[in-house]
Amino acid sequence: MGRRRVRNKSIPMSLSIPLRMVQRMDEEISHSTSRSKWVQHAIREKLDQDIDWSQIETKQLLIILFNRSVITMETLKVMLQSVETEE
Repeated sequence: MGRRRVRNKSIPMSLSIPLRMVQRMDEEISHSTSRSKWVQHAIREKLDQDIDWSQIETKQLLIILFNRSVITMETLKVMLQSVETEE
């Protein structure tokens, strides 16, 4: 009789993370919690996150578009001015 198989097998993964981020993570987790478990939880939460886009302010959405290089700085400025005049 062989060993039981794990249904959700874990695979080793190599990630590059900035030192300051690792330091912040280490400050958040207890000594009994593994980094792997903490990162798995963070990834799971991000993947399961449902965003209610209607609750995000227009300014924030415009900044997201700019940060993703969807709109230029000029377009961002014009649109922000338009939003401010509507408020």
